[in-house]
Amino acid sequence: MVYILYLVISQQFSNQVLKVIKDAGYNENNVTVQIVATKQGPNALIEASRVPINVLILDVNTGPGLGPAVLRYRLSRPNVRIVLLAEKEYPGNVEFFFANERCWVGVF
Repeated sequence: MVYILYLVISQQFSNQVLKVIKDAGYNENNVTVQIVATKQGPNALIEASRVPINVLILDVNTGPGLGPAVLRYRLSRPNVRIVLLAEKEYPGNVEFFFANERCWVGVF
């Protein structure tokens, strides 16, 4: 199966994330990348919901308001896998804070 990825990432991690994606064999034919500033993540999720994809990779540094935006995205696209990139977090950590907002970390 060919996976179609959609990335919403901050400039801060874009080079590292894009290198990993390229090393995994993905290219512009199966990856859409949006490099966004802080606070633009929720709006980028609206755009992502219009694209037929298999995996959404979302950097939590793209802004406050991501918790509700991710839940809305999940409701509209229930079969899409969502991967959250969270600096200094670890698997099994069920809560983290960013931009004074409490969010749930888990498998969506």
